[in-house]
Amino acid sequence: MTHSFTADDDKVLRTSPVSKAVTLIGCSVAEARQRRVELGIHGFVDRAPSDHMAMIRETRNTFQPWTSTEDSIIKAEWAAPKKKMRPAARAAKKLPGRTQAAIYRRASDLGVTRKPESSRQPWTKAQIAIIRKRYPKEGAALKIEGRTQRAIKSMANKLAVRYIRQST
Repeated sequence: MTHSFTADDDKVLRTSPVSKAVTLIGCSVAEARQRRVELGIHGFVDRAPSDHMAMIRETRNTFQPWTSTEDSIIKAEWAAPKKKMRPAARAAKKLPGRTQAAIYRRASDLGVTRKPESSRQPWTKAQIAIIRKRYPKEGAALKIEGRTQRAIKSMANKLAVRYIRQST
């Protein structure tokens, strides 16, 4: 049995999530979804935060291929200077229907990173020699130009070099 949709039914489908529209109209979920496709409504409509789980259920397992425009937006947000919001959050505002998790995955697939390639220099033999010689005595106080304390500690750990505390 198929439902014959009225103009009022179409309005409900445009403004309500499918789960709520089915109750209001009195049709099946499949019929409501098919009618939304016929009306050109894709994804989900704006809704209250209480309908968040309904939105997740509706959009789960729906795959939309990424467009070159969306890729450009992601690349632009990752290249933009650091701001208060994370790049995926900024991109999500410009890409309705895409979650931040999906945007992070796409950015990873595109090879987009926050750091330019030039900032990631390989360790030189001289720097490694400094860590091997001075890290056991100086530990986190060791300074190497162009390297953060975190990077120095990480490399010392990779080299299995440990800080030896001096007894006083």
